[in-house]
Amino acid sequence: MKTINKRSWIVVVFSAVMLAVLALLGASMCINASDYALNPVNAHLYTRHVLLEAGRVLDRNGKTLAETVDRHRVYPSDLETRKSTLHVVGDPYGYIATGVQTTFRAELSGYSLVRGVPSEDEQKPDLTLTIDARSCVAARQSLGYNNGTVVVYNYKTGELLCETSAPYYDPENIPGDLLTNTDMYEGVFMNRALRGLYVPGSVFKIVTLCAALENIPDVESRTFFCEGERVLSSGTVICTDHHGEQTLKEAFGNSCNCVFSVLAEEIGAQKLVATAERLGLLSEYEIDRGTVLAGSMDLEDPTDAELCWAGIGQNKTMINPTSMMILCGAIAGGGKAVMPYYVKSVKNDLMSWYSARTKRTDELMSPAIAEKLKEYMYNNGTNYYGSFGLPELNICAKTGTAETGDGKQPHAWLVGFCDDPEHPYAFAAVVENAGSGRYYAGNAVAAALMPLL
Repeated sequence: MKTINKRSWIVVVFSAVMLAVLALLGASMCINASDYALNPVNAHLYTRHVLLEAGRVLDRNGKTLAETVDRHRVYPSDLETRKSTLHVVGDPYGYIATGVQTTFRAELSGYSLVRGVPSEDEQKPDLTLTIDARSCVAARQSLGYNNGTVVVYNYKTGELLCETSAPYYDPENIPGDLLTNTDMYEGVFMNRALRGLYVPGSVFKIVTLCAALENIPDVESRTFFCEGERVLSSGTVICTDHHGEQTLKEAFGNSCNCVFSVLAEEIGAQKLVATAERLGLLSEYEIDRGTVLAGSMDLEDPTDAELCWAGIGQNKTMINPTSMMILCGAIAGGGKAVMPYYVKSVKNDLMSWYSARTKRTDELMSPAIAEKLKEYMYNNGTNYYGSFGLPELNICAKTGTAETGDGKQPHAWLVGFCDDPEHPYAFAAVVENAGSGRYYAGNAVAAALMPLL
């Protein structure tokens, strides 16, 4: 009898283990079903690892940016559109991991857990982007032969209207030396808007200004004197001019290195880094299954020169352009930002696979500080930058000319927003090794905005 009972318990335990294994296997099949169905070896969907049985990708105006025709993935006939939207749309081989043809491949194929993969003659869903292809083309053309990125979004709705990145290639005619020609295609698979990190230069003075307004009493009532340089115990801060006596607002407009080095010292390393962290520049953001890379600051026990250079956006500070755009959206929005997105929907006539959901950041700054930063940035746009030829948009902005220390021309930066209820756009542009932020990045932003007006 004892032997029978012992055997019964063994059977019970064995059965329980088998049921647990089957349950785990079933759960894994359900959770990872799309990965199994969309594996490149699935000849129903793929040919030579190219996803062909997939729906169209459309821009906000209904322009087709990718579709399948006779088992071939085809792109617009216009070469400029193909190149300018490459990093958002992606290529047929999935080289660009952040392109929607990769990140939304399950939805584009029409796969569902219940129905599986639809047959070849079934209607595939359309993926509609918030992107305006005309704006992307204009922005990319403005980059000329320089690498870089331009991003524009509606800071009230979150719709990303322009996102283009260079270098690039033609997804319709992929170059044979794409993987070997590092001179032309180095970093070509990286969407610089999401994954690029750059020395920010003077656009970082927005952060230092914010920290000064929050931490230095009566800082706006003071005047500062610029002699063209500041000699410190561990180095010298060089300014672009001898600005003489200035108010804080004038120093921000003049982008005076001497004044902002003084502010950085008074703020201190700990509070300066804490401000950059709170403003979202040192943290990752998630945008439609793409990760915006976190920036970084290295101010562990800095010298006085290191702290001063960090306060004017140099030293070892690295910032992502999209994070700066979101910060500008928060300034325009009174301290909080609507998060950007670029996939509006994935659906066909029968059902919907995906719809955009608007999200907001936490409060990055108080409404009073946001209003003060807007005032200073508007003064820049109107009195220092000439509104980049678009005075009707009430542009609030900050330029940057970021030294890279590699013997090349500085990176050209522009970040800001339009204080216009009909055109509530925030933007960021980086033109690599171009020189003047006001000229090169300003032209890029102006070019991107024109088709949106």
